[in-house]
Amino acid sequence: MAVSKLASTVVAPLRASQHRGEMKNRVRWLVIHTAEAPLTASSAEGVARDCASGADGRKVSWHYSPDRDSVACSLNEVYAGRHTGSKTVDERSIAIEMAAYSAGVWSSLAYKDLLKVTAQLAADICFRYSIPVRKLTDSQLAAAKSGTYVEGIISHAQSAKIMGGSTHTDPGPNFPWPEFLSLVTAANPGGPVPKPDTKVDRSMLKLGDSGEPVRNLQIFYNAVRIKAIIEDGDFGPATEAAVKDLQKYYNLDQDGIYGPKTRFRALWQRDKILGVKSL
Repeated sequence: MAVSKLASTVVAPLRASQHRGEMKNRVRWLVIHTAEAPLTASSAEGVARDCASGADGRKVSWHYSPDRDSVACSLNEVYAGRHTGSKTVDERSIAIEMAAYSAGVWSSLAYKDLLKVTAQLAADICFRYSIPVRKLTDSQLAAAKSGTYVEGIISHAQSAKIMGGSTHTDPGPNFPWPEFLSLVTAANPGGPVPKPDTKVDRSMLKLGDSGEPVRNLQIFYNAVRIKAIIEDGDFGPATEAAVKDLQKYYNLDQDGIYGPKTRFRALWQRDKILGVKSL
């Protein structure tokens, strides 16, 4: 078994059609992806199960899926995954599929925790395969077309742009590469998975909070106000604006904090909203 010791979950072996067979070439790159799903709704284990169950009929696979407090392994490193659409890249890389949106608020606590876990995993992979901790430029990756392999970390979007085979743009233009690379450099290769820094106070949700209570608030807002915001469990600027909108709707002070007064008014109308969990 060639699986990082940071993986707390290893799913059942994938069908042969989902990967590219044995990894016969030297691993040159670490590829960063996002699963394009809410961080709180799609855990590391959930993303791994999606891969194992056939990923909606697609012949795709990735090696690891981290979330904010764990790492799941979908594909043994002895196999090359199908994760970029480029045979050249797939057969020379390890794939990390973060349980997150490319449009995620990377400054929120939840995504910062995710970055820490992903960086720890990335450090472990880079250490074991002697991959330099650096983000490759487009020209450095393009050199592979002529047989020159510059080793480092790349994104799915970069692979799609330079090597073709996909139109994906994850992990998105707002992914904090300098912060992530600093975290990878500072990480202890093979060290324990970092734990989330704080717990959310359900009675006083505010900017920077994350988790299921925030997601339930977002679901409630989309239902009662019919104004779509991403239900990703992250209390970012859009959710703060939504709370202010609710407060205005309820004729309350518009401080953007989902505290007792706003909560009371929301609960008063909750029975009218179908499918919304306790706020």
